[in-house]
Amino acid sequence: MKQENIGFGGNWSAEWNSVLSTELNLYYSQYNVYAIDYKLETNQQLNQENEVIDTGLKLKSTYILNDHLKLLNGYQFTEVGILNGTEVSKPEFSRTKKDVLLNHAIFNEVEYHDSSLFIRAGIRSNYFQKFEKFLVEPRLNVRYKWSNGFAMKLQGEFKNQSATQIIDFQYDFLGVENRRWTLANEESIPISESKQISFGVSYNKNDFIIDIEGFYKVVDGITVSNQGFYNNFQFINAIGEYNVKGVELLINKSTNKYGAWLSYTYSINNYKFRTLTPSVFPNNLDIRHSVSLAFNYDIFESLGVSIGGIWRSGQPYTKTIEGNEMVQDGNNTYVNFDSPNSENINDFMRLDASINYNINFKNSKLSAKFGVLNLFDRENDINKYYEVNPNDFNTIIENNNKSLGFTPNLSLRIGF
Repeated sequence: MKQENIGFGGNWSAEWNSVLSTELNLYYSQYNVYAIDYKLETNQQLNQENEVIDTGLKLKSTYILNDHLKLLNGYQFTEVGILNGTEVSKPEFSRTKKDVLLNHAIFNEVEYHDSSLFIRAGIRSNYFQKFEKFLVEPRLNVRYKWSNGFAMKLQGEFKNQSATQIIDFQYDFLGVENRRWTLANEESIPISESKQISFGVSYNKNDFIIDIEGFYKVVDGITVSNQGFYNNFQFINAIGEYNVKGVELLINKSTNKYGAWLSYTYSINNYKFRTLTPSVFPNNLDIRHSVSLAFNYDIFESLGVSIGGIWRSGQPYTKTIEGNEMVQDGNNTYVNFDSPNSENINDFMRLDASINYNINFKNSKLSAKFGVLNLFDRENDINKYYEVNPNDFNTIIENNNKSLGFTPNLSLRIGF
């Protein structure tokens, strides 16, 4: 497998007077993946290629009405081209497809701020030339601070995504799932549209912060092929959505000598595919509880230590039906899966630690850092799935993907 990236860009800005300024940005990026897989037992060679070219420009102007109010207007053009190529030697098969999508967008924002209130409201109008489709996306960001350290915030926005990754199990490469970038076609792969809103309150005083925020998000236009299912839906084409709702809590205390963080997230994340049965089931990334804790302390001006840990509930997986793990359909054997994502793998827990030492010279500085990921070498499952044994069609294999074990890291940095 060979992967290449190249990109460049430039910008030009001008201040015409004290109230009017403009900025122009141009960019180009190219991403390529080439893969060759040769199967010795069948003398078959598989060649694959995936190319993504993204070109665009963005022009925006800012006009300051007064000390509290300003306007932002702009235009953005993007051209995305994606190529997918597959070539098989036995039996001979070759397919190359390239799609290009042009997007024009006009955006407008108004921003107001004073000592206690900040408001940014805007709207983005998108036109997808190939589909003759308009998408209008409002956005809002409001923050209000009281003098006693309390504040509230409200955020909401619509967004879209026209490029997505599909997982092609048919051409499994090097034993791992093969992800390919592809463009929306508004038929089997629609443009994904998301809507999200969040509301929270915070307290910030004497270097002590408490922040709590509730959120809700809906993403419509996802497909089965870009979710990576290992269940009965694996080879089915369907379009659906997922929604996630929850709450996040952050507590932070910092001084000149130390800093401490504690965060907790509770969320519920579900799929909804109307043409599947069941139509509603847990998302592959439905992690209900997640807790992170970190602490750093400066022993001396040049010596500091840090320790951090994470615990989260296990993500879902689809088990087989006990006692009837396989089904036969003609000459083909399939795994007989139970309800999708009805079980969870074991909880994930990891502790990391590091020590940092700085040495100051006359005209330079040396920084040395030694750290350890997974200090106690805990064995954590991060995924579990089942498949038919390719060497014995009468048995199935249980695959358990593990995270890194005890992993030391050393870095040296010299600044001058």
